[in-house]
Amino acid sequence: MTAQKQLWWEQNVPVVIPLTYLQIARERQLNVSELFRMAGLPADYAQRPYELALYQVHALVEAMLRLGGDHGLGLDMGWRLPPTAFGSFGQALLCSYSLRDALRLCQKYWQLVARGTVLDIREADGYYQAQVAPLAPLPAMQHQIMMETTLSSVYRGFQVLAPGVIDRLEISFDYPEPPHAARILEYIPSARFSQKQGQLRFPAEILDVLLPMHHPAALAMALQQCEQEHALSHHQLPRVLAAVRSYLLFHGKGYPDMEEVSASLHMSSRSLRRHLQAEGSSFKKLLDEARQRDAVRLLADRRLGLSQIATMLGYQDPANFTRAFRQWTGTTPQRYRHERGD
Repeated sequence: MTAQKQLWWEQNVPVVIPLTYLQIARERQLNVSELFRMAGLPADYAQRPYELALYQVHALVEAMLRLGGDHGLGLDMGWRLPPTAFGSFGQALLCSYSLRDALRLCQKYWQLVARGTVLDIREADGYYQAQVAPLAPLPAMQHQIMMETTLSSVYRGFQVLAPGVIDRLEISFDYPEPPHAARILEYIPSARFSQKQGQLRFPAEILDVLLPMHHPAALAMALQQCEQEHALSHHQLPRVLAAVRSYLLFHGKGYPDMEEVSASLHMSSRSLRRHLQAEGSSFKKLLDEARQRDAVRLLADRRLGLSQIATMLGYQDPANFTRAFRQWTGTTPQRYRHERGD
């Protein structure tokens, strides 16, 4: 994984995303404590929620699938994420003058609310196609959940902004018809499956529809906040923190030590330690984070023995790996692999 992709994977998503997953988990009567343990989240996350990185959200989704199956998880998520769920960005959409203006805001601020996906809007033959795709390949079920959530949320947004045009929208999913397809069609009658591209298609003329909640003053305030969030999103990871993370990539033979990283950054180990402390972290914390991230991925490959994984992660003694993994997740590597059925 390149440094650029690594930093993308560690970008934070709005806290409304994990909180909505948690709401669904409770409604499905899943064991929340077990859910947090399997996802590698603190036991008190529900009491003290915070933004999660993309890789943590995917771990949460994977844990929900393990505990309760799919049953339309993406649809349930997307339908609970109308514009009102997205703070200043949602406020800006609601206060826009027309659907055309709202679409422009989506193009500009998409990454504020849909981390991990890319939006490509094209016009041809009097129709617009808003194509959505993940920024990187995902396992089939994770891909389905992401696409279903995103496109359902976009459809729901149109329904809120301009309900009079909803019958003119076409939704295409780029995966085969799932067992819960009938539920999707209840919410989105125009949905089609097994398409080449996940997208929303609509006639260009509907973009001239005026929005009933247009409010110039409120729009200006919302856009000001969006601009601030947009600027921050480009510097979301502190400079030194991001640089150190970019060096702690998995190469199969452990990780560079603090002296090697500080030399690569042209500073002393003492300066690196001071910078990381100022940014609320430490080299040990970042190294443990990298090891936990890669341990979970390596355990999914049953061809690798536990001693081999320990060595690949830089542990000379497999017992130290087991001890560290238990501190991260509350369980042993053996039990973690067994419970996930990998």
